[in-house]
Amino acid sequence: LMSRRGLYEQIRIGLQEIVRELELQHHETRAIDQVLLVGGSTLLPEVPAVVDEFFPHAVVRQDPEFVFTSV
Repeated sequence: LMSRRGLYEQIRIGLQEIVRELELQHHETRAIDQVLLVGGSTLLPEVPAVVDEFFPHAVVRQDPEFVFTSV
């Protein structure tokens, strides 16, 4: 249902914007070593996998205990 409604595609679009901004600031995604996921949508099973597509060299982390705590 989430895929059919375009949720994951919207996440990919947002991540593309983040990667573009990193490149504009002369940073490589390879330099990102950790990604911390926060917020309720990060509990959806495919969200960490989508983030991992854009930051394959990073450790994608989420701590269910603190998922609703902003960093």
